[in-house]
Amino acid sequence: MSDRVEMRDLSAEHFEPLVGEQFHLADRVLELVEVERYPRATLPRARRTNFSLLFRQAEGEPLMSGQYRVRHARIESADALRIERIAPPARFIEPAVYADQPFYEIAFN
Repeated sequence: MSDRVEMRDLSAEHFEPLVGEQFHLADRVLELVEVERYPRATLPRARRTNFSLLFRQAEGEPLMSGQYRVRHARIESADALRIERIAPPARFIEPAVYADQPFYEIAFN
Protein backbone atom coordinates (compact mmCIF):
# COMPACT_ATOMS: atom_id res chain seq x y z
CA MET A 1 0.00 0.00 0.00
CA SER A 2 1.31 3.43 -0.92
CA ASP A 3 0.36 6.73 0.66
CA ARG A 4 0.89 9.93 -1.27
CA VAL A 5 2.38 12.44 1.11
CA GLU A 6 3.10 16.05 0.26
CA MET A 7 6.66 17.12 0.94
CA ARG A 8 5.61 19.68 3.54
CA ASP A 9 3.94 16.87 5.54
CA LEU A 10 6.85 14.40 5.53
CA SER A 11 8.53 13.97 8.91
CA ALA A 12 11.19 11.81 10.49
CA GLU A 13 8.38 9.65 11.87
CA HIS A 14 7.43 8.61 8.33
CA PHE A 15 10.92 7.26 7.68
CA GLU A 16 12.28 5.93 11.00
CA PRO A 17 10.47 2.57 10.76
CA LEU A 18 11.88 2.15 7.24
CA VAL A 19 15.61 2.20 8.14
CA GLY A 20 17.23 -0.81 6.47
CA GLU A 21 14.61 -0.97 3.72
CA GLN A 22 14.94 -0.29 0.01
CA PHE A 23 13.80 2.87 -1.75
CA HIS A 24 13.63 3.50 -5.48
CA LEU A 25 14.91 6.71 -7.06
CA ALA A 26 14.90 6.81 -10.85
CA ASP A 27 15.97 3.28 -11.81
CA ARG A 28 18.24 2.80 -8.77
CA VAL A 29 17.69 0.98 -5.50
CA LEU A 30 18.98 2.69 -2.36
CA GLU A 31 18.96 1.50 1.24
CA LEU A 32 17.86 3.94 3.93
CA VAL A 33 20.60 3.64 6.54
CA GLU A 34 19.81 6.50 8.91
CA VAL A 35 17.28 9.15 9.86
CA GLU A 36 18.79 12.03 11.81
CA ARG A 37 16.78 14.75 13.55
CA TYR A 38 18.04 18.31 14.07
CA PRO A 39 15.83 19.82 16.79
CA ARG A 40 18.30 22.60 17.63
CA ALA A 41 18.25 23.74 13.99
CA THR A 42 14.44 23.87 13.86
CA LEU A 43 12.65 27.20 14.16
CA PRO A 44 10.07 27.62 16.92
CA ARG A 45 6.55 26.66 15.83
CA ALA A 46 7.83 24.88 12.71
CA ARG A 47 5.53 22.23 11.19
CA ARG A 48 8.15 19.56 11.78
CA THR A 49 11.59 19.04 13.26
CA ASN A 50 14.37 19.38 10.69
CA PHE A 51 15.75 15.99 9.68
CA SER A 52 17.78 14.23 7.04
CA LEU A 53 17.78 10.83 5.40
CA LEU A 54 21.00 8.97 4.66
CA PHE A 55 20.98 6.37 1.88
CA ARG A 56 23.59 4.04 0.43
CA GLN A 57 23.66 2.45 -2.99
CA ALA A 58 25.07 -1.07 -3.10
CA GLU A 59 24.89 -1.66 -6.86
CA GLY A 60 24.72 0.13 -10.17
CA GLU A 61 25.92 3.39 -11.62
CA PRO A 62 25.82 6.18 -9.00
CA LEU A 63 23.02 8.72 -9.18
CA MET A 64 23.76 12.31 -10.00
CA SER A 65 22.66 14.86 -7.42
CA GLY A 66 19.28 16.22 -8.43
CA GLN A 67 15.51 16.09 -8.04
CA TYR A 68 13.94 12.63 -7.77
CA ARG A 69 10.67 11.09 -6.69
CA VAL A 70 11.21 8.76 -3.75
CA ARG A 71 9.32 5.48 -3.96
CA HIS A 72 8.86 2.84 -1.30
CA ALA A 73 6.22 0.16 -0.81
CA ARG A 74 4.76 2.09 2.17
CA ILE A 75 5.39 5.71 1.18
CA GLU A 76 5.72 7.70 -2.01
CA SER A 77 6.52 11.37 -2.21
CA ALA A 78 4.16 13.35 -4.38
CA ASP A 79 6.93 15.89 -4.99
CA ALA A 80 10.41 15.44 -6.36
CA LEU A 81 12.97 15.70 -3.57
CA ARG A 82 16.49 17.08 -3.80
CA ILE A 83 19.08 14.36 -3.23
CA GLU A 84 22.79 15.06 -2.86
CA ARG A 85 25.62 12.59 -3.23
CA ILE A 86 27.89 12.90 -0.20
CA ALA A 87 31.14 11.42 1.02
CA PRO A 88 30.58 8.30 3.11
CA PRO A 89 30.26 9.29 6.78
CA ALA A 90 33.23 8.08 8.83
CA ARG A 91 31.08 5.60 10.75
CA PHE A 92 30.31 3.82 7.44
CA ILE A 93 33.88 3.63 6.14
CA GLU A 94 34.51 0.72 8.53
CA PRO A 95 33.72 -2.01 7.72
CA ALA A 96 35.51 -1.38 4.44
CA VAL A 97 32.64 -3.03 2.53
CA TYR A 98 30.85 0.36 2.53
CA ALA A 99 33.88 2.48 1.64
CA ASP A 100 33.37 2.43 -2.14
CA GLN A 101 29.57 2.65 -2.11
CA PRO A 102 27.88 5.94 -2.95
CA PHE A 103 26.00 7.68 -0.13
CA TYR A 104 23.21 10.23 -0.54
CA GLU A 105 21.36 12.65 1.69
CA ILE A 106 17.95 14.27 1.55
CA ALA A 107 17.51 17.17 4.00
CA PHE A 108 14.17 18.44 5.25
CA ASN A 109 13.90 21.78 7.03
